[in-house]
This record gives sequence, C-alpha cells and structure tokens, in this order.
Amino acid sequence: MLNQSSKILAIDPGIHGAIAYVERDDRGKPVQICLQDVFTRDHPYGRMVDVDRMLKELDGVPEPDLILFEEPFAVYSQPMYGRRTPQISTSAHTMKVSLVNFGRLQTVIEKITRIDSWYTVPPGVWKKAMNLTSNKQTSLLLARNRFTIAEDLLRRTKDHDRAEALLLAEYAHWHLWEKSYVNSS
Repeated sequence: MLNQSSKILAIDPGIHGAIAYVERDDRGKPVQICLQDVFTRDHPYGRMVDVDRMLKELDGVPEPDLILFEEPFAVYSQPMYGRRTPQISTSAHTMKVSLVNFGRLQTVIEKITRIDSWYTVPPGVWKKAMNLTSNKQTSLLLARNRFTIAEDLLRRTKDHDRAEALLLAEYAHWHLWEKSYVNSS
C-alpha cells in the first residue's frame, strides 16, 4: 500500500507521449506543473526516444515523491466483430521498439530524479478509474478543466498526450495510494 503523494511524476511512454510533474498543496490543489513532450529521433529500427535531448529538457525538474509510468503493453485492439478476445494490433517489431523506448524513458527518469523505483499501471485501469475512454479529446477536455493553471500548455488539439500525462498524475494522487495491485519496479 502506498501513501498519498503530493509530488508526482507521471509518464505516458509512447513515442508521442509526454511527462507531467504535478505538485499539490495540502488540500490537493495543483500548485506547480511541468509538462514535457517526449522527444524522438530517427533510428534504423524506427523512432526512438532521444535520451540526450530529454535529459537536457528535463534538467531541473523537482524531485518527485512518486513516479508512475503507464504500461507500454497497451497494444491491443478492440475485439473484432464476432470475437471475444482482443487481437494484437501491432507487429513484433513495433512491440520491440515500444519496449526499447520504454527502457530509454526509464533511463531518463532515473538519471534526472536519481530514483530507480517506480510504479506502472495499465491504461485501462487508470482510465476506468478516471471515467475515461480511449478518446483523446475527452482526456484533453478533462485535463483543461482540472488543471486550469496549465491551460496555456493544453491549447492545441495535439496536446492530448500532455493531457493524458496530467490525468495519469491525477489518478496517482487520488487513486493509486488506495490500490495494492499496482506494479512496482
């Protein structure tokens, strides 16, 4: 069981993902927010997280009490018509690139925070707890509503990844500490 945390670093690890640092006051109100898009670069195997650029961009982010990654294994499609089990919607190569990028982001987070333990949560678990679906625009609207101090950082339609990182931090603050099934590194 975790203690409720007021300084959370939440990571949406996709190649179009984002990282959110959220610090809250004693009433749970966000008082400091840092948002960073995940930077990638071309690589012979596909788009890869640019570790050097991420380290530069995240330099100076305050140390969190808790680090939460969305699990990168969310590559399942909706069940196809007439089937009861989800089908993998991506190739083994794409899966490998996803896992490599997840590892690269873990390296970045460990270097900037000097913390080598974190938690992971499947997207379906945290989104269900937050009454969200896979609709990115719904996530963007909810984040704009809950994080008014970050409205300038959530103006564009493509800021849905930033929104999901913020909402993942919101989930961590209000729900994660209640759960005993969260995965720990």
